[in-house]
Amino acid sequence: MKKLFCIFLACIAALLTLCGCGQSENVKTVHVQIEDAAHMTVNNNYRIIRSGQDVSFDISVGEDYLLSSCDYPDYGIEQTGEGRYRLTLENVCYPSTVRVFLSYAAKTEEKEFLRYGTITYYPNGGKICGGEDVEEDVYYKHLRANTILGTQFERDGWTLIGWNTQPDGSGTHIGLGSRADKNSVLYAEYMQNTPAEQFVVSQTDGGGKVEKYLGSGGDVVIPQSIDGLKVRAIADGAFKEIAFSSLVLPSSVVTVEEYAFTDCTIEKLYITDNTTLASDKCFHRCKLEKMYINAASRPRYSGTYYDSYADKYDRLLSLRDKKKIVLYSGSSTRFGYDSQMIDVAFGEYDVVNMGVRAYTSSLAQLEFMKPFLREDDVLLVSPEFDALYYQFCVHNMLDYETFALCESNYDIISTLDMRNYSEIFDAFGDYTSTRINLPERDYSLSCRDFDENFVPSKEVYNDYGDYILYRENNYEGKSFSYNGCFYNKKYFPLNFIESFNSAFRPFIKSGVHAYFTYSPRSSISISDDSNATTIEQLDIYLRENIEMPIISGITESIMPPLYFYGTDNHLSTEGAMLRTENVINCLNVRMRADGLI
Repeated sequence: MKKLFCIFLACIAALLTLCGCGQSENVKTVHVQIEDAAHMTVNNNYRIIRSGQDVSFDISVGEDYLLSSCDYPDYGIEQTGEGRYRLTLENVCYPSTVRVFLSYAAKTEEKEFLRYGTITYYPNGGKICGGEDVEEDVYYKHLRANTILGTQFERDGWTLIGWNTQPDGSGTHIGLGSRADKNSVLYAEYMQNTPAEQFVVSQTDGGGKVEKYLGSGGDVVIPQSIDGLKVRAIADGAFKEIAFSSLVLPSSVVTVEEYAFTDCTIEKLYITDNTTLASDKCFHRCKLEKMYINAASRPRYSGTYYDSYADKYDRLLSLRDKKKIVLYSGSSTRFGYDSQMIDVAFGEYDVVNMGVRAYTSSLAQLEFMKPFLREDDVLLVSPEFDALYYQFCVHNMLDYETFALCESNYDIISTLDMRNYSEIFDAFGDYTSTRINLPERDYSLSCRDFDENFVPSKEVYNDYGDYILYRENNYEGKSFSYNGCFYNKKYFPLNFIESFNSAFRPFIKSGVHAYFTYSPRSSISISDDSNATTIEQLDIYLRENIEMPIISGITESIMPPLYFYGTDNHLSTEGAMLRTENVINCLNVRMRADGLI
């Protein structure tokens, strides 16, 4: 009996050794903690367990959120009730602090996707096939929903120009395909066609061409069809020195010839995204104030990184009356922050990551954001030095990508005062001519579900707008770029600095606290004429001439290549956390000095 008891003890000892996961005999317990995060609470988030055991945490999440994943490699998630989950970490051998990721969601319907509401449309004096109204479900992965294109609606003698939240047109105008709040009731909005006798039309292959306008301007709506011909083109010289209050080009128009609208003034232009042949010469010396784009076909960029901009914009819109920290520059911001860490550090502030792409009009993006930042909000600006011409707002040209960023919500474009921009129609023509060759997609696609190469992936973006798909460190220590980034003040002439200051003065004058922090760059990807001396001189020069406070050190932003992924300014997951820790420390100092915390 005694011998059997000894064998039993030996077996127990062997089992305990196996559970030790190769650690020394002195390490018998490990500490496990779930990191705090917004929109969730954890029952007893700190545990001490025996090494090699599983451990479970009961987690409650806020309304309209799902517990989706965590950064521990082996885990399971079980839903235990409404908004309640049990997260189990398996075979925990080492001390661990685990980050949990939430996704925005809503109640499930008996369908293959989650939905969160409906939008109801009324023909509002027009005709519709199949009923008195149209009701369409909207998808949970966007804060707001894209409206239908309106092809179900028609009204004799009128042109559909969008939707309105009021039947008399006194509410908010929403373009066809642009976004509306969930559970909206929308009314078709029309403008009456200009009489056909005010146009001279010729027959061309496939339809008609407006050769001459005989009217006096004001509100002008070119009909879809004139004298039985579908209007497909506007001829050279058709409109000249006309003052338009509103000008509506119907969706049938594909071509606008050069000098069609020479020396015209247009307060409001309504145009569709199937007008592929357009350039600045079409609107030669034309003074345009507002541009409203209606979607005439399904989107092409849904699910891509361009599509992320509409989601970021919607988040900013939803927080317009709340205190917030807005992160802004190009893709180095998209990849370069852990916004949840900032949210936890500055609990009174919501966080929005507005970074998408550096090589597009920064001036336009700032104008998009301006209406939603209020007094005592924080705007954290991190211009990328390999895109100085764009990031320092040196020019006022629009570009192809300005329109691509807004494809999922063209109403963003209508917020621009076009009198402040150039090359508007060159950019628009490039955009529409390119997108027509891309496959049609669906507005329900979300950038959360696709990586940068449009490969299906899980939880690519979080609610803040961060790109959160795991990015491994660059253990090879290689450079990803062909050209180095410039850290020499000769590349930053004073006119660049003045353009930058001028772009941000309106924010500062309105009480927004704009702070400058250097964007991250791999230490082995700087220009040949950049060195320790020029870097120090550049830092001094920028601090002397940039009007907003520079809150971080330039040398801290030039990081080892280990912490980059894919390009020399996109941080790995670990790199983003390290950079965020540094920025939080810098923000703490500055915001305390400014009395914000």
